[in-house]
Amino acid sequence: FFARAKNAERPFSRLFQESAKLLFTSSQTQFPRCLLRNQIIIPQNTPPKEKQMIQTFLTITQNTKIAKNTYEMKLQGDISAITAPGQFVNIKLEEKFLRRPISVCDAQDNTLTIIYKTVGSGTEQMSKMQPGKALDILLGLGNGYDSSKSADRPLLIGGGAGVPPMYFLARKLIAEGKKVKVILGFNSLDEMFYEDKFTALGAEVYTATADGSYGIKGFVTDVMKTLDYSYFYT
Repeated sequence: FFARAKNAERPFSRLFQESAKLLFTSSQTQFPRCLLRNQIIIPQNTPPKEKQMIQTFLTITQNTKIAKNTYEMKLQGDISAITAPGQFVNIKLEEKFLRRPISVCDAQDNTLTIIYKTVGSGTEQMSKMQPGKALDILLGLGNGYDSSKSADRPLLIGGGAGVPPMYFLARKLIAEGKKVKVILGFNSLDEMFYEDKFTALGAEVYTATADGSYGIKGFVTDVMKTLDYSYFYT
């Protein structure tokens, strides 16, 4: 096969795909799957994995500015498709062709919490939404974090837009009895949010700002070098 690929006029990737298809049609094949350049070919006798994604409408109960250009939105409804920290949702907006992907900050008691920053017309539209408005949302997207890998002293690292998913993860890890440390990174004090909420969970929190206007001057990587941990998430 490799000799043929070397001397053939057709691209190597095409030959690889053809050979893999032949491999899976063989009755002797025992391999469960084969990865082909961002595609997974699944044998016909392998049942497809059940998808968790659902499309639903959630109602806004709160939409509050919590830092510079940063908003916290809470929505209520059926959020059962959200099964792990680190997942995200896709929100349909009026007169916008593409949905807006936003990470899940928290999900409990039929309430979804997301945090977003106004960086364009879509998020600017979201910032003006009032409680009572229903949004068309895709839930259950992404694999999420695996908390079983954390051992007993996990370190969670988030900067700016990377902070929100760490909150849901911190809550889960602390509920499992882990001693959680969190590093939050922002450009400046006026962009900082959720430090108090992580502390209220019981996490040991370190905050860094690039300009030194609050906490440790520098970046999350500077703080990371000084800490002891068993596993880190980011």
